Amino acid sequence: MAAVFGDGATSFECGSGFTCREADAIARGLVLLGFREAAETWLLGHAKNDTDEYDLHGELRVADFDESKESRDLAESKASEYVDENFL
Repeated sequence: MAAVFGDGATSFECGSGFTCREADAIARGLVLLGFREAAETWLLGHAKNDTDEYDLHGELRVADFDESKESRDLAESKASEYVDENFL
């Protein structure tokens, strides 16, 4: 499960096709199975198209960050905080 949903290519290609609740359910499952990093990657990919202010994962949108290492680190940090707050 982690090899599929935690893969960056899969999460960014397919993740946005899931609702926020579905994405959270997958992330929760990954965390419960011990794959926290895969859950974070999955959520970042899912959030790619969360542009509405009411989307649960809008603040995780990687598109809001440029390609610098600093910006990628910020996006990953936000995903980590989201996992902490919602699944632990």
